[in-house]
Amino acid sequence: MLNRKLRQQPVTELTKSKVRQLYQFLKQANQLRYTPIRHIESQEKFIRFAEMPSHPTLQIQRPIRVDEETQETPEFLVRVRRPLQTLCPTPPQPLQKWLLSGWDDPTKSVSTAQSLNVVTEVLFTDDPQRVQDLRDFSESRRLGDNSPVNPPTSIAAWLKDGWEEEGSAPEVYERREITETIRFSDDPERVASYQGWLEQRSGWVEPELAARRAMAFYERIYDLYVTLEKDGENLELVVGDGRLQWRAVSEGATREPVPVEIDHPILLKRVELRFSPEVPEFVIAETDREPELYSSIFVDLHDIMAAAIRNRSNELDQAGYHPLGWDDTTGFLRAFVQTISPTKGEYLESPPETGLGNSPRLYRDPMLILRKRSIGIANAVNAIIEDIEATETFPSALEQITGTGTVNRPGFRGGQLV
Repeated sequence: MLNRKLRQQPVTELTKSKVRQLYQFLKQANQLRYTPIRHIESQEKFIRFAEMPSHPTLQIQRPIRVDEETQETPEFLVRVRRPLQTLCPTPPQPLQKWLLSGWDDPTKSVSTAQSLNVVTEVLFTDDPQRVQDLRDFSESRRLGDNSPVNPPTSIAAWLKDGWEEEGSAPEVYERREITETIRFSDDPERVASYQGWLEQRSGWVEPELAARRAMAFYERIYDLYVTLEKDGENLELVVGDGRLQWRAVSEGATREPVPVEIDHPILLKRVELRFSPEVPEFVIAETDREPELYSSIFVDLHDIMAAAIRNRSNELDQAGYHPLGWDDTTGFLRAFVQTISPTKGEYLESPPETGLGNSPRLYRDPMLILRKRSIGIANAVNAIIEDIEATETFPSALEQITGTGTVNRPGFRGGQLV
């Protein structure tokens, strides 16, 4: 971590102490400016892999450990292609006026109107009996006393105004619009056509629902991509697992106990999000960054042994457990929760049904996290502090900043007064 090639003489304990104080100060200053994010909801964005629907356009490839020091890195970790969505089969034309709205929505069931009022145009001459009734009525008027009499029911609605006047011959309209109420079930052929179309639609519904769920996930990845494109200098994408849930106690800036809630993955690794517009698809691929322990959420917690966290961090540095790893990652996470609480820490095989508790609980819940790059400062400073004890040489500039540099001044040697 620190440059060990700029100076050949071993550093003194005074230099180590001063450098340690400097980085402790930087650590405290960083904590005051950047409070560690302990709740996943407070990150810029996050997407749980458990929310990824099952669909051929969505794939996850997890690294496979070959031996204690080697694991196979897949071509990609996640691939998200845009799914093909299709339209609902078109119902036969005679059925379309009977279908209620939403028939082309796979999330809704299909319903038809039980009956319709149908307006049809009828010619007077369509009914021979009606024509005969008009003749008979006209003849009776001609031979009678022309006194008003009620016309036959079959022609009453067809007669034009004025038929009651004395000496006038009854006249009728040539055509009329008639409203009839028709029930859907009145036509067996219509019912059979509807059942046949329902079978076609049923075969479309499930694949289309799956495609739409995949499309919703694709759009969430697209949202990540757009956000990174806009603010990539300040944001980075990591994959995380080992979700820790715990209602803990922090010492706070004033050293007074303060309750804090933790709900966040503790095993993280930087990844890269790529977009191929010609497919189109998004690919989440590995980077050369090593997995990291999200140790900054523990630095101010009460009763947490810094040395134990440091040991787990060193183990991670050596083994490189991947957040998407298999049994090796699970074993590391099991041990980690016992590290932070040997008597109450609990590893769960599935997410808890209850909320946060007073005891730390940890379980596997891989996810993508979009976070601010500043969060990585705390981890870097912590790593430097842990490295100081084993460091044999420091850059001369760092020694001069702490006032322990080996400048050629009378009375000083190795940063000490002689």
